[in-house]
Amino acid sequence: MSNKNDTDKRLHSRYAMDEKVLVDFGKETVEGTSEDISNGGISIKSETPIPNETFVELHMDSVGDVEGRVVRNFDGGFAVEFDSLSKESIHLEDKLKNMFAPKEPDDERGKMEEKFKNMFINDGDET
Repeated sequence: MSNKNDTDKRLHSRYAMDEKVLVDFGKETVEGTSEDISNGGISIKSETPIPNETFVELHMDSVGDVEGRVVRNFDGGFAVEFDSLSKESIHLEDKLKNMFAPKEPDDERGKMEEKFKNMFINDGDET
């Protein structure tokens, strides 16, 4: 018997994200704040609930425009599953990888931090 929780069942990696999101549905626009995002969907904090199954268009500065539908409401917000067939969603995975991928140290501070980190990783490995 498996004892997995919901996060173990996720198909996509989730990334913490705190950004303003404009949510268009019908003739209304609601402003919210993203909590986390993945290639499959986003969790949005908002004082305005949106009914489940409502089609929405999301607008975010870092990601751009993405379409989806509300799949659940929670205290203080709602979750949107992205439309996997929309052209915006097809490019979303690349955008997320670029936004959240570890950066190579290309400046002096990054090189020093990397050197400092390696000093502790290698400490005690000498025989």
